[in-house]
Amino acid sequence: MKVIFVCLGNICRSPMAEAMFKDLVSSAELSSQIQVDSAATSTYELGSPPDRRTVNELAKHGLSATNMIARQLNATDFLEADYILVMDENNLRDAKRMAPDKNSATKVKLVYSLTPGKEDHVVADPWYTGDFAKTYADLSEALPFWLEYLKKRIK
Repeated sequence: MKVIFVCLGNICRSPMAEAMFKDLVSSAELSSQIQVDSAATSTYELGSPPDRRTVNELAKHGLSATNMIARQLNATDFLEADYILVMDENNLRDAKRMAPDKNSATKVKLVYSLTPGKEDHVVADPWYTGDFAKTYADLSEALPFWLEYLKKRIK
């Protein structure tokens, strides 16, 4: 099973989600069954490491963004991923447009889509809000639902 987290530049929200979800997957002893990655819809930050504020927020929680480098979502991702989880409506629209076919586009979901009562909620871009703690809190709320969902599909 493979999950790719996607945001605009792959330096704030998606690498944060990647690090957090890898930790959840590892804690559940599912690292051999669930691959986790992240990517961007844009080319703005290609080759850049995660934003220092993302790195700092992760470090507060004992997590690392080591070896993460911004890259763009590509056709291979659509073939290999089971789920492409995006942070907001713009990412949703852009990622679906990038899909090589309609079937691949169905893999694209909002990260909050499994959170009861908040299925349409979005993770605001902290590049603009400056609130990286809120991004972490939002992802902390949404990601456990994805872990539970995936557990049911791999066992």
